[in-house]
Amino acid sequence: MFIPWADVEQVILYPSGPSEPDAPAPIQYIAVQRREGAAPPSPAGATPAPGGATPAAHKITGWRLDRERFAAVAAAVAPGVPIVEASTGPEPTSAQEAA
Repeated sequence: MFIPWADVEQVILYPSGPSEPDAPAPIQYIAVQRREGAAPPSPAGATPAPGGATPAAHKITGWRLDRERFAAVAAAVAPGVPIVEASTGPEPTSAQEAA
């Protein structure tokens, strides 16, 4: 799925659970909240993430998100777009898990 950075309001990271004492929890899902009025993407397998807006949440499988590198790239190409970590609420489910 391609979403132009200009359409991104924020990026939401969903940890897989509690973390080790001095290490962040691995990210299990990633979602992009689009700005109001942005054209909706039509991905296969994307489901709404918890929260008010409805960003498409995608389960991370087969790879790990390097938070520092992702933050550096996002800051370079989309300054001002926050990367937030969901800390409460239910984890999103993928369409594949629901089927």
